[in-house]
Amino acid sequence: MAALPPQPPGSLPPEPPGVAPPGGPPPVGPPQGPYSPGGAYAGQMPAQPYVSQPMPQPVVVKVHKRTFWLTIAQIIIILKAILIILLAAASVAIGLLVSALLNATQFPAWLVIPLVVIVMLRTSVQRSKRTQDHVSVRRAR
Repeated sequence: MAALPPQPPGSLPPEPPGVAPPGGPPPVGPPQGPYSPGGAYAGQMPAQPYVSQPMPQPVVVKVHKRTFWLTIAQIIIILKAILIILLAAASVAIGLLVSALLNATQFPAWLVIPLVVIVMLRTSVQRSKRTQDHVSVRRAR
């Protein structure tokens, strides 16, 4: 935007171009076209009566046997994971119970806790080796 030329003190700045001076003709609005609010969408779509469409036929979905067995396998895998989590929680609870019983009998439980942890770790490592062996046998086929 260009800078306005200097004005003498006390005078009003000049009107921007495109604005009618006060008392001049009123500004004209945008041109009225066929899509203006006065004739909203006139001639755009002819008036037609509504014709009902036939109802679509239901789609019959065939579940293949392979998909069914994959779904069953997924359910078994999920149940096995839940069982493993529950067994882990139960083993922790048993460890805490043994620790509490040993403390109640004045036996130092801190001697037994490392043994419980070692046994749990050994079981976990054996299980993971079994799983890795099982996977490697499958890959070899």
